Amino acid sequence: MTTQPMANPTSLRSGLVALLNSSLVAAVLVVLIMAFSLAAPEFMSGSNVLNLLQSVAVIAVLSIGQTFVIITAGIDLSQGAVIGLSGVLGAGVMGATGGAGSIILGIAVAV
Repeated sequence: MTTQPMANPTSLRSGLVALLNSSLVAAVLVVLIMAFSLAAPEFMSGSNVLNLLQSVAVIAVLSIGQTFVIITAGIDLSQGAVIGLSGVLGAGVMGATGGAGSIILGIAVAV
């Protein structure tokens, strides 16, 4: 009969700590969602969830793009400056044209 070698306690401990750290973030998120749902029943309503997703959409797209840039070792932090500049230009065009110019500007940029 052969005996199995015992796992290294240090690697086992570090693996357990990594598992707890990753699970802890998810557990805190679930607790926060439950607490806000109990405090405000309209928190999990369809319109509020849609509002939350819409407000996070731009940041999510930017962060996913920045993640790919960092993973490929092409550290480029100018993304925030470009978004700020485009926001200022868009607001200027909307102020000067009453909002119709922003639609034209968006179509022009898309083409």
